[in-house]
Amino acid sequence: MPKVSVIIPVFNVESYLAECLDSVIGQSFYDMEIICIDDCSTDNSLNILMAYAHRDSRVIILRNDCNRGLAFTRNVGLERASGDYILFVDSDDYIVKDLVGITINEIDSVDMVCFNYKKKDEIWNSGDEHIFKMKRGIYEAQEFFVDTVNNNSVVHSAWSKLYKREFLMQEDIRFITGILYEDIVFHFLCMMKAHKISCIPEQLYLYRVRNDSIMTKRVESKNITDYFRIACFIGQFYLEHSFDTRLEKAIEQYIQTVYHSFICNYRRYELANHGYILKEAIAEKRFAKIFGIVSGIENYYGRVQKKIEENIGLIKDGNSILVYGAGDIAKEVIETLNYYDVILEGVAVSDKSGNRKSLFGNKVREITEYLYKRDESLVILAVTYKFYPEIKLKLSELGFNHYLEIF
Repeated sequence: MPKVSVIIPVFNVESYLAECLDSVIGQSFYDMEIICIDDCSTDNSLNILMAYAHRDSRVIILRNDCNRGLAFTRNVGLERASGDYILFVDSDDYIVKDLVGITINEIDSVDMVCFNYKKKDEIWNSGDEHIFKMKRGIYEAQEFFVDTVNNNSVVHSAWSKLYKREFLMQEDIRFITGILYEDIVFHFLCMMKAHKISCIPEQLYLYRVRNDSIMTKRVESKNITDYFRIACFIGQFYLEHSFDTRLEKAIEQYIQTVYHSFICNYRRYELANHGYILKEAIAEKRFAKIFGIVSGIENYYGRVQKKIEENIGLIKDGNSILVYGAGDIAKEVIETLNYYDVILEGVAVSDKSGNRKSLFGNKVREITEYLYKRDESLVILAVTYKFYPEIKLKLSELGFNHYLEIF
């Protein structure tokens, strides 16, 4: 029996598949089976798989009877796997040479090993904006979940971990078929049901952002429905179990993050199909309004769009527009400004350490780097209200006298 089963779902990735397979076959750790499941590709992917299987007996090819989607395909791989450990790799990504060797040395006393990744952006060329703040070590699984939520280091993706197959089988953890974003629930269940987790902060996986992938395709009604279903699934799990206060708050925040994605996708969908920009369109949907009240997320998402629209004349008349903040609110502000074709001077923060390097192609710089623009700048405060007093004081001390409050 092989030590590790690598599961690679394949669908129409002829341009990337060879690079993926080369990175897996070329691992310094050899004792693997490489299970490739073709989800009825219509390009040259299956032929590429067959050529690799001919050269390397570790490559096993399975094929779905019809196009089934990523969740179903990964489950097929799980059922076929015979290795002690499971690694998922997406067929348009690739891995560093020692990923398996490094992680397998860490997994003896834990249920899974989590590792960091690097983003390879082929669309916006924005660099690697992903920030992972977890330190190397062994954690209680639920404590690891709490810490990743609190410091914004959650990586939902199934490919970001090496799993003990026995753990997944005993806990009956599978991907929910028929939905998008299936990794979110899979990750959550693993975190709730595992005992111990080992964390490796090194970037061992290369995640490709490309056109025509699931994550970059045009938003459809299914994206919206599935985000809502995921939030409800996790919410039901939350209601059916008891947790200590710290974990309870982390799960609530996790649900709110999923719901935020639901809100953003709904707004993008409505904008594309009906021309809406304001959040009021969402509030008309009763289920969204109710869930929003329960989740606590509606207290500011949507106000951003409304505030920008109310002040769009003032903003467009400005010579130099700065967005202060680099979090989710700042992303909402920049998305809305992009809709109105507003050109930014840049994104500012008090301290660059621990923040994203850029947002939608706008570099994040410390506010002091914009001092030469202070007399002509309009600063949009894209942070939560509680930070306003200290930020306004800092801006005043630096000579920035024109700002717009979002809340």
